[in-house]
Amino acid sequence: MLDENKSHKNTPVQHFPKHIDAVVADIDGTLTDGNRLINLSAIEKIRWLTAQNIPVILASGNTSCLMHGVSRFFGTSGTFIAENGGVYRIGFSGPVMVHPLASRDLILEAFEHVRSYYENKGVPLVLYSYRERFSDVAFEKSMPAEEIKSILTNFHTPITILDTGFAIHLQPNGISKGDTLQIIAKEMGLSLSNMIAVGDSINDVEMISAVGYGACVGNSAQELKSAAMFCASSKYGDGFTEIIEHFLG
Repeated sequence: MLDENKSHKNTPVQHFPKHIDAVVADIDGTLTDGNRLINLSAIEKIRWLTAQNIPVILASGNTSCLMHGVSRFFGTSGTFIAENGGVYRIGFSGPVMVHPLASRDLILEAFEHVRSYYENKGVPLVLYSYRERFSDVAFEKSMPAEEIKSILTNFHTPITILDTGFAIHLQPNGISKGDTLQIIAKEMGLSLSNMIAVGDSINDVEMISAVGYGACVGNSAQELKSAAMFCASSKYGDGFTEIIEHFLG
Protein backbone atom coordinates (compact mmCIF):
# COMPACT_ATOMS: atom_id res chain seq x y z
CA MET A 1 0.00 0.00 0.00
CA LEU A 2 1.44 3.37 -1.00
CA ASP A 3 1.48 6.61 0.95
CA GLU A 4 -0.65 9.08 -1.01
CA ASN A 5 1.83 11.86 -0.24
CA LYS A 6 4.68 10.08 -2.02
CA SER A 7 5.42 10.29 -5.73
CA HIS A 8 3.75 7.07 -6.81
CA LYS A 9 5.16 7.28 -10.31
CA ASN A 10 8.69 6.67 -9.09
CA THR A 11 7.84 4.33 -6.22
CA PRO A 12 8.64 0.70 -7.17
CA VAL A 13 6.32 -2.16 -6.33
CA GLN A 14 7.75 -5.29 -4.78
CA HIS A 15 7.85 -7.15 -8.08
CA PHE A 16 6.76 -6.74 -11.67
CA PRO A 17 4.62 -9.31 -13.48
CA LYS A 18 6.43 -11.81 -15.68
CA HIS A 19 3.17 -12.74 -17.35
CA ILE A 20 -0.15 -10.93 -17.52
CA ASP A 21 -3.35 -12.87 -18.24
CA ALA A 22 -5.51 -9.75 -18.69
CA VAL A 23 -5.87 -6.05 -18.01
CA VAL A 24 -9.16 -4.87 -16.52
CA ALA A 25 -10.14 -1.22 -16.83
CA ASP A 26 -12.95 1.00 -15.69
CA ILE A 27 -14.04 3.56 -18.31
CA ASP A 28 -15.44 6.83 -16.90
CA GLY A 29 -12.66 8.68 -15.12
CA THR A 30 -10.10 6.00 -16.02
CA LEU A 31 -10.00 5.91 -19.83
CA THR A 32 -11.49 9.37 -20.30
CA ASP A 33 -10.32 12.92 -19.65
CA GLY A 34 -11.72 15.43 -17.16
CA ASN A 35 -14.61 16.19 -19.53
CA ARG A 36 -15.59 12.51 -19.94
CA LEU A 37 -14.18 12.42 -23.47
CA ILE A 38 -12.18 9.35 -24.45
CA ASN A 39 -8.45 9.72 -23.84
CA LEU A 40 -6.70 8.72 -27.06
CA SER A 41 -3.47 7.78 -25.32
CA ALA A 42 -5.38 5.20 -23.25
CA ILE A 43 -6.99 3.75 -26.38
CA GLU A 44 -3.61 3.46 -28.07
CA LYS A 45 -2.37 1.56 -25.02
CA ILE A 46 -5.41 -0.77 -25.12
CA ARG A 47 -4.69 -1.57 -28.77
CA TRP A 48 -1.05 -2.17 -27.93
CA LEU A 49 -2.10 -4.63 -25.22
CA THR A 50 -4.40 -6.42 -27.66
CA ALA A 51 -1.54 -6.66 -30.17
CA GLN A 52 0.52 -8.34 -27.42
CA ASN A 53 -2.31 -10.90 -27.01
CA ILE A 54 -3.17 -9.52 -23.57
CA PRO A 55 -6.97 -9.43 -23.23
CA VAL A 56 -8.46 -6.12 -22.10
CA ILE A 57 -11.66 -6.46 -20.05
CA LEU A 58 -13.73 -3.30 -19.70
CA ALA A 59 -15.62 -2.88 -16.42
CA SER A 60 -18.22 -0.16 -15.96
CA GLY A 61 -21.53 0.87 -14.46
CA ASN A 62 -22.80 1.43 -17.99
CA THR A 63 -25.26 -0.82 -19.81
CA SER A 64 -24.35 -3.92 -21.79
CA CYS A 65 -25.46 -2.40 -25.09
CA LEU A 66 -23.11 0.56 -24.59
CA MET A 67 -20.31 -1.77 -23.49
CA HIS A 68 -20.71 -3.81 -26.67
CA GLY A 69 -20.15 -0.75 -28.86
CA VAL A 70 -17.32 0.62 -26.74
CA SER A 71 -15.54 -2.74 -26.79
CA ARG A 72 -15.72 -2.80 -30.58
CA PHE A 73 -14.53 0.79 -31.02
CA PHE A 74 -11.75 0.52 -28.44
CA GLY A 75 -10.40 -2.63 -30.08
CA THR A 76 -10.85 -5.19 -27.29
CA SER A 77 -11.90 -8.83 -27.72
CA GLY A 78 -15.41 -8.06 -26.43
CA THR A 79 -15.29 -9.25 -22.83
CA PHE A 80 -16.86 -6.78 -20.41
CA ILE A 81 -18.46 -6.21 -17.04
CA ALA A 82 -21.50 -3.90 -17.07
CA GLU A 83 -23.83 -2.45 -14.43
CA ASN A 84 -21.06 -2.57 -11.81
CA GLY A 85 -20.92 -6.35 -11.93
CA GLY A 86 -24.59 -7.10 -12.48
CA VAL A 87 -24.07 -8.10 -16.11
CA TYR A 88 -21.13 -9.55 -18.04
CA ARG A 89 -20.15 -11.10 -21.35
CA ILE A 90 -17.17 -13.14 -22.53
CA GLY A 91 -16.10 -12.25 -26.07
CA PHE A 92 -18.22 -10.74 -28.81
CA SER A 93 -19.90 -14.06 -29.54
CA GLY A 94 -20.79 -14.85 -25.92
CA PRO A 95 -24.26 -14.29 -24.46
CA VAL A 96 -24.93 -11.41 -22.10
CA MET A 97 -25.12 -12.99 -18.64
CA VAL A 98 -26.84 -11.62 -15.53
CA HIS A 99 -25.17 -12.11 -12.15
CA PRO A 100 -26.79 -14.94 -10.12
CA LEU A 101 -27.59 -12.56 -7.25
CA ALA A 102 -29.28 -9.98 -9.47
CA SER A 103 -32.93 -9.21 -8.78
CA ARG A 104 -34.40 -6.52 -10.99
CA ASP A 105 -37.78 -6.68 -9.24
CA LEU A 106 -36.15 -6.08 -5.85
CA ILE A 107 -34.18 -3.10 -7.16
CA LEU A 108 -37.22 -1.59 -8.86
CA GLU A 109 -39.11 -1.89 -5.58
CA ALA A 110 -36.28 -0.14 -3.74
CA PHE A 111 -36.14 2.58 -6.37
CA GLU A 112 -39.88 3.15 -6.09
CA HIS A 113 -39.40 3.59 -2.34
CA VAL A 114 -36.78 6.29 -3.02
CA ARG A 115 -38.76 7.87 -5.85
CA SER A 116 -41.88 8.21 -3.67
CA TYR A 117 -39.86 9.93 -0.96
CA TYR A 118 -38.57 12.58 -3.35
CA GLU A 119 -41.86 12.87 -5.22
CA ASN A 120 -43.48 13.96 -1.95
CA LYS A 121 -40.84 16.69 -1.77
CA GLY A 122 -41.45 17.75 -5.37
CA VAL A 123 -38.05 16.48 -6.50
CA PRO A 124 -38.04 14.29 -9.65
CA LEU A 125 -35.44 11.57 -10.17
CA VAL A 126 -33.86 11.37 -13.63
CA LEU A 127 -33.32 7.73 -14.62
CA TYR A 128 -30.43 6.61 -16.82
CA SER A 129 -30.99 3.89 -19.47
CA TYR A 130 -33.90 2.36 -17.59
CA ARG A 131 -34.98 -0.07 -20.33
CA GLU A 132 -31.44 -1.21 -21.12
CA ARG A 133 -30.59 -2.34 -17.58
CA PHE A 134 -31.01 -5.91 -16.32
CA SER A 135 -29.62 -5.77 -12.78
CA ASP A 136 -29.42 -2.28 -11.30
CA VAL A 137 -31.12 1.11 -11.44
CA ALA A 138 -29.10 4.24 -12.16
CA PHE A 139 -30.23 7.83 -11.82
CA GLU A 140 -28.86 11.34 -11.87
CA LYS A 141 -26.61 12.29 -8.98
CA SER A 142 -28.80 15.15 -7.77
CA MET A 143 -28.79 14.19 -4.09
CA PRO A 144 -26.14 12.74 -1.70
CA ALA A 145 -25.70 8.97 -1.66
CA GLU A 146 -25.79 9.09 2.14
CA GLU A 147 -29.32 10.51 1.96
CA ILE A 148 -30.38 7.63 -0.30
CA LYS A 149 -28.87 5.19 2.19
CA SER A 150 -30.86 6.82 4.98
CA ILE A 151 -34.10 6.51 2.99
CA LEU A 152 -33.47 2.79 2.46
CA THR A 153 -32.32 2.07 6.02
CA ASN A 154 -35.59 0.30 6.91
CA PHE A 155 -36.17 -1.29 3.51
CA HIS A 156 -36.95 -4.99 3.96
CA THR A 157 -33.84 -6.17 2.08
CA PRO A 158 -30.33 -4.63 2.28
CA ILE A 159 -29.48 -2.70 -0.89
CA THR A 160 -26.11 -1.46 -2.10
CA ILE A 161 -26.06 2.24 -2.98
CA LEU A 162 -23.14 3.25 -5.17
CA ASP A 163 -22.02 6.78 -5.91
CA THR A 164 -19.73 6.37 -8.92
CA GLY A 165 -19.13 10.08 -9.22
CA PHE A 166 -21.30 10.16 -12.32
CA ALA A 167 -24.56 8.57 -11.11
CA ILE A 168 -26.26 6.87 -8.18
CA HIS A 169 -26.74 3.11 -8.62
CA LEU A 170 -28.97 0.75 -6.62
CA GLN A 171 -28.10 -2.95 -6.76
CA PRO A 172 -28.47 -6.10 -4.65
CA ASN A 173 -25.85 -6.75 -2.00
CA GLY A 174 -23.08 -9.13 -3.00
CA ILE A 175 -22.64 -7.86 -6.55
CA SER A 176 -19.51 -5.96 -7.52
CA LYS A 177 -17.08 -5.65 -10.40
CA GLY A 178 -14.61 -7.72 -8.40
CA ASP A 179 -17.04 -10.56 -7.77
CA THR A 180 -18.02 -10.74 -11.43
CA LEU A 181 -14.37 -10.59 -12.49
CA GLN A 182 -13.84 -13.77 -10.49
CA ILE A 183 -16.64 -15.43 -12.46
CA ILE A 184 -15.09 -14.32 -15.76
CA ALA A 185 -11.59 -15.44 -14.74
CA LYS A 186 -12.87 -18.91 -13.85
CA GLU A 187 -14.83 -19.27 -17.09
CA MET A 188 -11.89 -18.05 -19.21
CA GLY A 189 -9.27 -20.05 -17.30
CA LEU A 190 -7.35 -16.91 -16.28
CA SER A 191 -5.46 -16.26 -13.05
CA LEU A 192 -6.57 -13.24 -11.02
CA SER A 193 -3.08 -13.02 -9.54
CA ASN A 194 -1.75 -12.42 -13.07
CA MET A 195 -4.13 -9.54 -13.85
CA ILE A 196 -3.76 -5.78 -13.73
CA ALA A 197 -6.92 -3.85 -12.80
CA VAL A 198 -7.26 -0.07 -13.02
CA GLY A 199 -10.01 2.21 -11.72
CA ASP A 200 -10.82 5.59 -10.20
CA SER A 201 -13.88 5.27 -7.98
CA ILE A 202 -15.11 3.44 -4.89
CA ASN A 203 -17.03 0.97 -7.07
CA ASP A 204 -13.61 -0.24 -8.29
CA VAL A 205 -12.26 -1.20 -4.85
CA GLU A 206 -13.34 -4.86 -5.02
CA MET A 207 -12.03 -5.12 -8.58
CA ILE A 208 -8.50 -3.87 -7.91
CA SER A 209 -8.40 -5.84 -4.65
CA ALA A 210 -9.27 -9.09 -6.44
CA VAL A 211 -6.21 -9.08 -8.73
CA GLY A 212 -2.48 -9.37 -8.31
CA TYR A 213 -1.77 -5.86 -9.54
CA GLY A 214 -4.42 -3.36 -8.49
CA ALA A 215 -3.83 0.23 -9.56
CA CYS A 216 -5.60 3.57 -9.75
CA VAL A 217 -5.30 6.77 -11.74
CA GLY A 218 -4.30 10.07 -10.11
CA ASN A 219 -7.84 11.44 -9.84
CA SER A 220 -9.07 8.46 -7.82
CA ALA A 221 -11.11 8.50 -4.64
CA GLN A 222 -9.02 8.17 -1.48
CA GLU A 223 -10.61 4.82 -0.63
CA LEU A 224 -9.36 3.41 -3.93
CA LYS A 225 -5.90 4.89 -3.47
CA SER A 226 -5.68 3.13 -0.12
CA ALA A 227 -6.51 -0.21 -1.74
CA ALA A 228 -4.15 0.15 -4.71
CA MET A 229 -0.71 -1.39 -5.08
CA PHE A 230 0.24 1.49 -7.37
CA CYS A 231 -1.35 4.89 -7.96
CA ALA A 232 -0.41 6.92 -11.02
CA SER A 233 0.63 10.51 -10.61
CA SER A 234 -1.16 11.34 -13.87
CA LYS A 235 -4.93 11.72 -13.92
CA TYR A 236 -7.64 10.06 -16.01
CA GLY A 237 -6.59 8.25 -19.22
CA ASP A 238 -3.02 9.52 -18.98
CA GLY A 239 -2.87 7.75 -15.63
CA PHE A 240 -3.99 4.49 -17.24
CA THR A 241 -1.19 4.84 -19.79
CA GLU A 242 1.30 5.50 -16.99
CA ILE A 243 0.14 2.40 -15.11
CA ILE A 244 0.52 0.08 -18.11
CA GLU A 245 3.99 1.49 -18.80
CA HIS A 246 4.87 1.13 -15.12
CA PHE A 247 4.05 -2.58 -15.06
CA LEU A 248 4.75 -3.61 -18.66
CA GLY A 249 7.09 -0.98 -20.06
